Amino acid sequence: MLHASLKFGSTIKYVKETVNCGLPLARARVRTSPCTDIAAIIGKVVTYSSTHMTHTLLDTKALEDVLEEFADARDWQQFHSPKNLAMALTGEVGELVEIFQWRTEEESWLVAQTPETAQHVRQELADVALYLIRLASVLKVDLNAAIQDKLLINAKKYPPL
Repeated sequence: MLHASLKFGSTIKYVKETVNCGLPLARARVRTSPCTDIAAIIGKVVTYSSTHMTHTLLDTKALEDVLEEFADARDWQQFHSPKNLAMALTGEVGELVEIFQWRTEEESWLVAQTPETAQHVRQELADVALYLIRLASVLKVDLNAAIQDKLLINAKKYPPL
Protein backbone atom coordinates (compact mmCIF):
# COMPACT_ATOMS: atom_id res chain seq x y z
CA MET A 1 0.00 0.00 0.00
CA LEU A 2 1.36 3.44 -0.91
CA HIS A 3 0.80 6.41 1.37
CA ALA A 4 2.11 9.92 0.80
CA SER A 5 3.10 12.53 3.33
CA LEU A 6 3.62 16.08 2.09
CA LYS A 7 6.20 18.40 3.60
CA PHE A 8 6.73 22.03 2.62
CA GLY A 9 10.10 23.19 1.47
CA SER A 10 12.07 21.06 -0.90
CA THR A 11 10.75 17.53 -0.47
CA ILE A 12 7.73 15.34 -0.84
CA LYS A 13 8.12 12.01 0.90
CA TYR A 14 6.59 8.76 -0.28
CA VAL A 15 6.04 5.92 2.10
CA LYS A 16 6.41 2.64 0.24
CA GLU A 17 4.68 0.45 2.78
CA THR A 18 2.06 0.59 5.49
CA VAL A 19 3.53 0.48 8.95
CA ASN A 20 1.33 -0.55 11.84
CA CYS A 21 2.83 1.70 14.55
CA GLY A 22 0.43 0.25 17.10
CA LEU A 23 -2.70 1.13 15.11
CA PRO A 24 -5.03 -1.39 13.49
CA LEU A 25 -3.51 -1.99 10.04
CA ALA A 26 -6.58 -0.66 8.22
CA ARG A 27 -6.28 2.59 10.17
CA ALA A 28 -2.50 3.05 9.95
CA ARG A 29 -1.92 6.29 8.08
CA VAL A 30 1.18 8.44 7.96
CA ARG A 31 -0.69 11.58 8.93
CA THR A 32 -2.38 10.06 11.99
CA SER A 33 0.40 7.69 12.93
CA PRO A 34 2.16 8.03 16.26
CA CYS A 35 5.39 7.48 14.30
CA THR A 36 6.11 11.16 13.79
CA ASP A 37 8.34 11.09 10.72
CA ILE A 38 7.93 7.56 9.38
CA ALA A 39 8.22 8.80 5.80
CA ALA A 40 11.78 9.94 6.44
CA ILE A 41 12.62 6.55 7.91
CA ILE A 42 11.21 4.19 5.27
CA GLY A 43 10.21 6.48 2.41
CA LYS A 44 11.88 7.56 -0.77
CA VAL A 45 12.53 11.29 -0.81
CA VAL A 46 11.77 12.97 -4.09
CA THR A 47 12.50 16.63 -4.72
CA TYR A 48 10.06 18.92 -6.43
CA SER A 49 9.95 22.52 -7.50
CA SER A 50 7.07 24.92 -7.29
CA THR A 51 6.04 24.03 -10.84
CA HIS A 52 6.51 20.27 -11.05
CA MET A 53 7.79 17.14 -9.38
CA THR A 54 10.60 15.17 -10.95
CA HIS A 55 9.21 11.71 -10.20
CA THR A 56 6.64 9.71 -12.11
CA LEU A 57 3.83 8.98 -9.68
CA LEU A 58 1.53 7.27 -12.15
CA ASP A 59 2.50 5.73 -15.47
CA THR A 60 -0.63 4.80 -17.41
CA LYS A 61 0.79 4.53 -20.94
CA ALA A 62 0.75 0.71 -21.15
CA LEU A 63 -2.79 0.52 -19.80
CA GLU A 64 -3.95 3.30 -22.13
CA ASP A 65 -2.60 1.28 -25.07
CA VAL A 66 -4.33 -1.90 -23.88
CA LEU A 67 -7.64 -0.07 -23.42
CA GLU A 68 -7.39 1.51 -26.86
CA GLU A 69 -6.66 -1.88 -28.47
CA PHE A 70 -9.56 -3.41 -26.53
CA ALA A 71 -11.94 -0.70 -27.78
CA ASP A 72 -10.59 -0.91 -31.36
CA ALA A 73 -11.05 -4.69 -31.51
CA ARG A 74 -14.73 -4.26 -30.61
CA ASP A 75 -15.36 -1.10 -32.66
CA TRP A 76 -16.18 0.75 -29.45
CA GLN A 77 -14.28 3.95 -30.31
CA GLN A 78 -17.56 5.36 -31.60
CA PHE A 79 -19.02 5.08 -28.08
CA HIS A 80 -15.99 6.38 -26.18
CA SER A 81 -16.81 10.07 -26.21
CA PRO A 82 -15.79 12.02 -23.12
CA LYS A 83 -19.46 12.36 -22.14
CA ASN A 84 -20.13 8.64 -22.39
CA LEU A 85 -16.94 7.69 -20.57
CA ALA A 86 -17.65 10.19 -17.77
CA MET A 87 -21.17 8.79 -17.42
CA ALA A 88 -19.84 5.21 -17.36
CA LEU A 89 -17.25 6.23 -14.76
CA THR A 90 -20.00 7.72 -12.60
CA GLY A 91 -22.00 4.50 -12.89
CA GLU A 92 -19.03 2.43 -11.77
CA VAL A 93 -18.37 4.76 -8.83
CA GLY A 94 -22.04 4.26 -7.90
CA GLU A 95 -21.55 0.48 -7.96
CA LEU A 96 -18.52 0.86 -5.68
CA VAL A 97 -20.45 3.12 -3.29
CA GLU A 98 -23.28 0.58 -3.18
CA ILE A 99 -20.92 -1.91 -1.52
CA PHE A 100 -20.48 0.52 1.38
CA GLN A 101 -24.12 1.55 1.64
CA TRP A 102 -25.65 0.72 5.02
CA ARG A 103 -22.37 -0.53 6.49
CA THR A 104 -20.98 0.94 9.68
CA GLU A 105 -17.70 2.84 9.67
CA GLU A 106 -15.94 -0.18 11.17
CA GLU A 107 -17.47 -2.57 8.60
CA SER A 108 -16.38 -0.27 5.78
CA TRP A 109 -12.71 -0.78 6.74
CA LEU A 110 -13.09 -4.52 6.20
CA VAL A 111 -14.85 -4.76 2.82
CA ALA A 112 -11.65 -5.56 0.93
CA GLN A 113 -10.75 -8.34 3.39
CA THR A 114 -14.18 -9.91 3.91
CA PRO A 115 -14.65 -12.91 1.60
CA GLU A 116 -18.24 -11.89 0.78
CA THR A 117 -17.21 -8.47 -0.55
CA ALA A 118 -13.48 -8.56 -1.37
CA GLN A 119 -13.81 -9.72 -4.99
CA HIS A 120 -16.65 -7.27 -5.66
CA VAL A 121 -14.60 -4.36 -4.24
CA ARG A 122 -11.61 -5.33 -6.40
CA GLN A 123 -13.76 -5.52 -9.54
CA GLU A 124 -15.46 -2.18 -8.94
CA LEU A 125 -12.19 -0.42 -8.12
CA ALA A 126 -10.75 -1.85 -11.34
CA ASP A 127 -13.77 -0.63 -13.32
CA VAL A 128 -13.40 2.87 -11.85
CA ALA A 129 -9.67 2.93 -12.64
CA LEU A 130 -10.19 1.63 -16.19
CA TYR A 131 -12.85 4.21 -17.04
CA LEU A 132 -10.85 7.02 -15.42
CA ILE A 133 -7.72 6.15 -17.38
CA ARG A 134 -9.68 5.68 -20.61
CA LEU A 135 -11.37 9.06 -20.12
CA ALA A 136 -8.05 10.79 -19.48
CA SER A 137 -6.58 9.09 -22.55
CA VAL A 138 -9.44 10.15 -24.83
CA LEU A 139 -9.17 13.71 -23.51
CA LYS A 140 -5.37 13.57 -23.88
CA VAL A 141 -4.90 14.48 -20.21
CA ASP A 142 -1.57 13.45 -18.71
CA LEU A 143 -2.77 11.98 -15.41
CA ASN A 144 0.71 11.99 -13.92
CA ALA A 145 1.12 15.73 -14.57
CA ALA A 146 -2.44 16.44 -13.41
CA ILE A 147 -1.85 14.51 -10.18
CA GLN A 148 1.48 16.23 -9.56
CA ASP A 149 -0.12 19.64 -10.10
CA LYS A 150 -3.03 18.79 -7.82
CA LEU A 151 -0.74 17.50 -5.06
CA LEU A 152 1.16 20.79 -5.14
CA ILE A 153 -2.08 22.79 -5.05
CA ASN A 154 -3.35 20.70 -2.13
CA ALA A 155 -0.03 20.99 -0.29
CA LYS A 156 -0.30 24.78 -0.43
CA LYS A 157 -4.02 24.84 0.32
CA TYR A 158 -3.84 22.36 3.21
CA PRO A 159 -0.56 22.83 5.09
CA PRO A 160 0.52 20.09 7.51
CA LEU A 161 -0.59 20.37 11.10
